[in-house]
Parts: sequence; C-alpha cells; structure tokens
Amino acid sequence: MTFANVPRRRLGFSVAVGLSLLAAAPLRVNAAVLTYHLDGHVTRIPNPPTTPSTQSALSALGVTNGAAVSIDWTVDTTASSHDNPPTFTREYQGAITAFTIQVGNWIAERSDAGIILNKIDIRDDPNNPSAQENMDLFRSGTDRSTDPNHPATHVVTDPNDPNGAELILHLFNPNGGASTDRLLGDQTPSLYPNSTGTVFGKNGEVDFSVGASTPPPPDATVKCRSAQIASAAALCQSTLKCLAVRAKQTPAQIAKNPGSLQTCEDKASAKFVTAFDKATAAAAKKGLSCGTTEPAATFVTHFESAVDNVVAVVDTITPRSAPLSSSWYSDAAAMCAAAVKAESKDVKKPSPATLDQLRATARAKATTVANNAIAKAESKGVVFDPAPDVTALVDSIDALIDDIVTELNGS
Repeated sequence: MTFANVPRRRLGFSVAVGLSLLAAAPLRVNAAVLTYHLDGHVTRIPNPPTTPSTQSALSALGVTNGAAVSIDWTVDTTASSHDNPPTFTREYQGAITAFTIQVGNWIAERSDAGIILNKIDIRDDPNNPSAQENMDLFRSGTDRSTDPNHPATHVVTDPNDPNGAELILHLFNPNGGASTDRLLGDQTPSLYPNSTGTVFGKNGEVDFSVGASTPPPPDATVKCRSAQIASAAALCQSTLKCLAVRAKQTPAQIAKNPGSLQTCEDKASAKFVTAFDKATAAAAKKGLSCGTTEPAATFVTHFESAVDNVVAVVDTITPRSAPLSSSWYSDAAAMCAAAVKAESKDVKKPSPATLDQLRATARAKATTVANNAIAKAESKGVVFDPAPDVTALVDSIDALIDDIVTELNGS
C-alpha cells in the first residue's frame, strides 16, 4: 500500500524528519499489547513556507533542522481484522491504542475526537518472500505545545476541523523479509528499513522518514537567493522613491520633462538587473543555483505590475494631494526596503519568529507615518472625502513584498 491510496489534504507547508531505528524492538506489556519506540532527527524544513505563522510556531517549539525526534506507539494485537487476498494485506481496525510523535516541545498524538481513523495494514505475500512487505499505521490525532512559554493547543491542526490531524507511518521493506506472516504481534519495525510517514492538519504538515539518518545537504541556492532578494529591496526602494518625486512635481515640471519618471525607473531596473545577473553568474561559477531560473527582465515585469497595485491605492486619495501622495510613496519605499532586506538576511540565517517581528515592525511604522502625513495635510486645511485608506496602502505594500520574496525564492 502506498500513500496514493490515502486521501490527503496537501497544504504545501511541510517539515521533513529523518528517524533512525535506535530502539525498534517491542516492549511487551502483556500478551495483547505491544509498545514500540523509534528515534531520529529533523532533516529538512522547506523554504519558503506557505504558512509562515505555522512555521514560526513550530520553530519556537524546537522543530528545526537537526532537532531530535521520537515516535512511540502501542498496538492491541487482539484487534479485529480482515484479509484482502488480492493484495496479500490484512487490515486491523482499532488496533492503535497510543501514537505520539514529538519534536522538541511539539507533540502530535492520537485523538478520538471528531472523525476517527484507526487501522493498521500489513502486507506479506507468502508466495514471494522477496516481494515488498509493508506495515502501515493510520491514526486520527491532534497536536499541541508542551512549552508553557509558548502554549498552544493546536499548531498544524485547526480546532474547527473535524478531521483534526492524521498520523501516518508507512513501514516497508522493498526486498521482503520483514516478517513471516501478517500477524500484528509478529511485526518488528527494525526489519522495515526504508520507511516514511506524515502528520498533517488544516494548518500545516510534518513529513518524516524512518531509516538511516543522514545530515541534510546544504541548500545550494542560499547565497544567490539572499543576494537577489537584497537587490530587489534596492529596486523596490528606488522605484517607489521615483514615484514620490513625480508626485510632488507640478504639471509644468512634468510637461518640461515628461520622461523623467520613466528615466528614474529604468535606472533602478538596470541596477537591479546587473546585481541579479551578477548573483546568478557567481552561483553558476561555483556549481550552485538560485531560487528562480527566470531572467531578471521577467521579474522586473512582474514587479512593475505589483507596484501598480500600490499606485492604485495612492490614486484613491480624494481630493488629490501632492504632499500626501509623495509622503505615502516614500513611506512605501521605506517599508518595502526594510522588510525585503530582512527577508534577504533570513535566507542565510532563518528565524521565522524574528522575521515575523521585523515585518510587523515595518508595518506598524508605515502605518504611523501614513497617518501622520494625513494629519499634516488636514492641519493645512485639506478635507479628505473619503478618508485616505491607510490599511489598504500598507496591505498593498505587504503584498508587493510577498510577491518579491516568493518569486525570487522560486515558489
């Protein structure tokens, strides 16, 4: 049996975990109950996440590269079962009485709330001893924090989702020899050397592998991604400053030099392309890669479309106010530069909690500056109707930042 036969909610966010079979022998509690334990460590946390708040929560609980992992489960060997002869599989219903996966201060564990999934499938072909043999565990669950400084009843799960979490452990030996039968009490996890599993809920997913653990290979894209994102921070700042300058110009000044805005933006783009291509070339020279394979010109086109969304918000200011529009563009330039630079540094030294705080600080500062600019205009007698939408402005800048980072990270 493979995961292709199991309904799954694919959420994009995942943490891969490697486990070594350091203690796979069953501990006999009584004739009917067997308890197993496996140890290992986290091997991969994909970047960038699609659910940054979940990654931040997991990171705060110790779910990071190299962190120790433990899996414990208990089975009732007297559970009812039925055979499926065509697949040489025996299914045990209600067999898993305990199931815990722990990384740092994060625990995913069995739960009997909501929709209950509880079964074990064992595959063994008696006519072909070298055929792949499986033991697959499926259990409904939930997850929580054990850290009093970061309390959380749910991290990857959603309390309003009746599915909760699903805990799956897929143990298999591609060459057979894991057991001599399909009896639940005769299974020995150490004989299933190439195995995988997952914990997933509405807000995130944790994937792991069971077997010999090896350190994760270094991310070959880190240096290039960091450099290209940093160059995009400069592009964003310069482009929005160009708009700030244009917003202050009088019609006569614009008529005298109508191409000044385009010249300013082209200069910013050219500088970005040079830095982007330099990072790409440096990576290629060392046999490394970047987060994206698209050319700089393609990125610039997408970037300009995202900037148009900020322009659209500024254009809603009624009546038009050159000082306020210029101030808002300068505000946007500062927020974009600060946040994208923080993203560039995070690539080299990931810290989701720190990054979230820096992004929040940038948003708060931009909001304050935008509101102060409105107050200044109103103190000079300008009456806005409707009130300028500061939230929409900050949201548009946030979206611009996310677009930049997502595209240069290659997702």
